[in-house]
Amino acid sequence: HIRVVRMLVKHCHFFANSANVNDLIPLDHLKRNVLGMIKKRLYFFLNHTFSHWPYDASFRLVLETWLSYIQPWRYSVGCGGVDEEAEARIVHPERWQGFINENVLFYTTLLRYQLCRFSRMDLTSNKNAFMLYRICKVYSQEHLLGMVKRADVQVENPQTGGAAEWEKRGVVARQIADVLGPGYSYASVFDPNFREFMVQLLLTAH
Repeated sequence: HIRVVRMLVKHCHFFANSANVNDLIPLDHLKRNVLGMIKKRLYFFLNHTFSHWPYDASFRLVLETWLSYIQPWRYSVGCGGVDEEAEARIVHPERWQGFINENVLFYTTLLRYQLCRFSRMDLTSNKNAFMLYRICKVYSQEHLLGMVKRADVQVENPQTGGAAEWEKRGVVARQIADVLGPGYSYASVFDPNFREFMVQLLLTAH
């Protein structure tokens, strides 16, 4: 079942990324909205799975499903050859900041759940340590962490910025409320205490 979910995520990304922003036909409207149709269900599915999956190497299937969702640029293939395909997979802030704003919980809250799970796993096992490495590798992609932080700040600091920032925060807040409900509680992954937790976890794996 997890393999099917991951395949669905990949196909949804390919479908959404093939939309032409200049076209107004119904199919392009569907392409632009398809991820919104699955986002809430996928979030709760991953949240539940992170909590209940056995603490063994089979968790890799779940991990890769989550990593597929938070890397839509991997499924944005150009049509001009190898160079264009490579360019399409670069994390361009101007293209992908909006996606991260709309899916900030997948980059922050689910990351918290993942790392807390790994703190209870045997990281002396090569397979378990490799899964933690996969997370580090994904988040170390150029520009990604900065984009996540910009989205995170829009949730954490609602009293700062000009009109444009207020509009962005409104988008982020609506997206979170749509998933968690209007009375949601949000914890930043850039909190100093959590950063210290991450450092200690990595030292354990080392």
